[in-house]
Amino acid sequence: MKILNPIAFGLVALISIPSGIAAKRLYRKIKASRPHLSRPCGLVATDFLIPILPWVILVLMWNKTPKSYIFANLIGFILGNRISVIGLTGSIASGKSTASSYLHQKLGYAIIDADKIAREVLEKGTSGYHEVVKTFGSAILDPSTGNIDRIALGSVIFADASRRRALEKITHPRILYRIIRSLIWYRLTGYRVVLDVPLLFESRSPILRFLCNERVLIDVDTPTQRRRIRERNPDMPESQIEDRIMSQMPREKKLQLADYVITNDGTKDEFYARLDSYFR
Repeated sequence: MKILNPIAFGLVALISIPSGIAAKRLYRKIKASRPHLSRPCGLVATDFLIPILPWVILVLMWNKTPKSYIFANLIGFILGNRISVIGLTGSIASGKSTASSYLHQKLGYAIIDADKIAREVLEKGTSGYHEVVKTFGSAILDPSTGNIDRIALGSVIFADASRRRALEKITHPRILYRIIRSLIWYRLTGYRVVLDVPLLFESRSPILRFLCNERVLIDVDTPTQRRRIRERNPDMPESQIEDRIMSQMPREKKLQLADYVITNDGTKDEFYARLDSYFR
C-alpha cells in the first residue's frame, strides 16, 4: 500500500476537518437533543454536501490516491467532529456574561470568551495595540496609563461603520487564531466547551459560525437593554446607548438565525433554570 508522506497526510487530514464539523451540525439539526424554536430546522443542500464531500472524492479517485488517504480523511473527520462546539451569543446587555459565568462555575463548562480575547489582543505592547493606535490615533488612549480607552474607541467605531470595519480588520484575525487554539486544546483534553461570541451572527467571517454545531441566543427586549446599559454606565450619553444597540443586528433577525433561544426577562433564578434545561 502506497503511503502518503507526512506533509500530504497532514494536508488531507486538515482538509477533512470541515466535513466533521458539518456532520456534527447536521446531526444536531436532524436529531435535536433539546427543544428548538417552533420553526423548520432550515436544512440546505450544503448541510449534506460538506460532510460527505471528502468521501465522495475518495471514491471517485480510488485508483489514483494512496489508500492511506482513508486514514487521513478519518482523522480529519473525527477532529472536526470533536472540536465542533455550542456557540453562545446575545445582544448587548442581554445577560450573556451572566450565562457564561453560570455555565463555568456551576456546570463546569470551559468558556472561550471572544470579548476577553478581544481585550487581550489590544493590550498595551501587543501588535494589535500598535496597529489600532496607528489607525485611530492617540486620542483613543487613556492619558494616565497609555492603555486603549475602550469607551473612547467605542464612541468612534459605533458611530461610523467604516471605522468599525477597520477595527475588525485588525482584531478579527488575531481573535480567531486564539479562539481556534483554545478550542482545540480544550476539546482534545476532554472539556465541555461553550464558545461565547457576542457578534456571532454579525461577524463577517463565517468560520466561528461554522465551528458551532448549535447556536444559542440569549434574548432580551430593547427597553430592557437600554435600562441595563444605563445601570452599568450611568454617565454614558443616550446617543451612545442608542449607537451600541443600533450597531448590532436587529433582534428579529437574530431570532431567525438562532437554533435555540433562552429568554432572560425574569429573575436570575428563572434564567438559571432555563440554562439548566439546555446545558445540563
